[in-house]
Amino acid sequence: MNAKTIVGILVGVLAFFGAKYAVKHFMSSGDELPENIRNNPAYAEAVDAIEKDQDKLSQAESVEEALKITEGSLKNTLPIQVDEYTRLVDVKAGPGKLFTYEYTLSGLGEITAEQLEEAMRPELEKQYNGPGMRAFKRGKVVALYRYNDVDGNLITEIRIGPKE
Repeated sequence: MNAKTIVGILVGVLAFFGAKYAVKHFMSSGDELPENIRNNPAYAEAVDAIEKDQDKLSQAESVEEALKITEGSLKNTLPIQVDEYTRLVDVKAGPGKLFTYEYTLSGLGEITAEQLEEAMRPELEKQYNGPGMRAFKRGKVVALYRYNDVDGNLITEIRIGPKE
């Protein structure tokens, strides 16, 4: 697996912070993605965790193997309070080329699955199809975003893949 693909997977996995933007954007009209993500200590911690496994990642023989290595790296940093509404509580690689982000949402009041999906799907698709997740798309990785309430009840899940 070449270095460009490894870096792309790293960036794609870290795009979970973009989901933070989608929730925050749903609650406000500000577009703060780049500055907030760059300045979020949790982002730096996640990057550091994955960078520590760069040697393992560079030796990965498949996208699936690289996703598994990245899962292990990120799990050591969880849970991460991404913003005032969003907490990343788990990540999972697989089966196959699936990468799941498990979030807990709080402080949003009553929100329906339809409202959440309507607000978030366009932003998640935009991220997936953007330069940051190019390796996910090229590698045919599907990103699954699962959103739960504070009691652990599933609100909705949004699956974004190379055909979206």
